[in-house]
Amino acid sequence: MNHLRGLGLIFLLSLNLLLASCQSGPAGRHLAQVEDAKSFDKVGLEATLTNSLLQGHERVMPPELDEALKSLASEVRLLCKDCKVESYMVPSFEEEYRVVFPDGFRLNLTRDHRVIEVTADPIEASDLKVHTQKLNDVLFPAGQRIGLRPAKHTGGGHLHFDFQAFFKNDPNLLRDFMVDAFNHQEIYREFFGGQIDNAPTLWQLPESSREAFMKLIDDFDEAPFSIYEFVQRLESEVYHQTANGRYTPPQK
Repeated sequence: MNHLRGLGLIFLLSLNLLLASCQSGPAGRHLAQVEDAKSFDKVGLEATLTNSLLQGHERVMPPELDEALKSLASEVRLLCKDCKVESYMVPSFEEEYRVVFPDGFRLNLTRDHRVIEVTADPIEASDLKVHTQKLNDVLFPAGQRIGLRPAKHTGGGHLHFDFQAFFKNDPNLLRDFMVDAFNHQEIYREFFGGQIDNAPTLWQLPESSREAFMKLIDDFDEAPFSIYEFVQRLESEVYHQTANGRYTPPQK
């Protein structure tokens, strides 16, 4: 088997990207695909805010989220008087909010399981530091004023990578990235304080998933296939179950 052959440079690159995001805000990672394959290297910020009431609620979408969302939008207005805070209706006929900063950077304040989820438009990776500072200056202080803050095991922030720009349609690059993630899972489990339920590493998945991953790598090394087939097989053969049998959906 060749599954232990990784690419050190890719591991260092991924680590540097993750470190850059972790220094500025909540940690937690996953890849995001964008339609524009010619775009520059883009990233997407995501954060979550919650409190003990929401965390311990018997309902995953408690009604208290409505008031928390409205209050958070009001606090953002107070802290950023030059920001435009607008409400809009989602398909479920619930009200959510969009925050537009003077430079055009936008945040969306929405609901998710027991948290307020905050997402942002894709930005150039070179602008990550300046826009992350807006979260530190406005979003997190606004949340603290009403008792909302990031929680390690409920929600969790993310830095989305531009799939096209990061991997450049190179299946070997994705293959080596995944092998390095397999070989260095202490980075995710320990340094980034990994969440077994929400984002288990490969070694925290059932043994059958680890065996399926090694077979995927062996199949690719024997007869390489496209990056999209690689991703499809990762989803259907490896990440189709979790470490926690009670988690819903199981492929989460």
